[in-house]
Amino acid sequence: MKESDASSINTVIGSNIRYFRRIRSQTQKFLADELGITFQQIQKYERGSNRVSASMLFEIARILSVNVVDFFKNNTSPIQNAVVAESRNIIKSNSPSRQKKDVVNSKEIELFVKGFCKLSPKQKKVVTSMMQEMLDAR
Repeated sequence: MKESDASSINTVIGSNIRYFRRIRSQTQKFLADELGITFQQIQKYERGSNRVSASMLFEIARILSVNVVDFFKNNTSPIQNAVVAESRNIIKSNSPSRQKKDVVNSKEIELFVKGFCKLSPKQKKVVTSMMQEMLDAR
């Protein structure tokens, strides 16, 4: 395996660690504390600058309640990042003023994102296009 391939894999794994951590509204410090390492080490994993050992990846998967295989999928997209960001905002603000009919709950967002991740690239394009059309129509 070429070094650039390994670096690319490290970046995908790190990006997915960040993705699954954020969608569960967990901080780098939380994950680091659970693993018994520093949050700076989590930052390095998430950037892909440090490789994650198999045993560490297994522990991260256990803590974040995901399948280890999911860390190897290169499935992030701008729409996923937007959904993650919005889900974090909704989860953080449980004030009565935010409890509006048009605000979906975090379970719905998580279901959407998990489903979106399982779609083929062509299906993702269709969903993204549909969502953009709905947003433009507002």
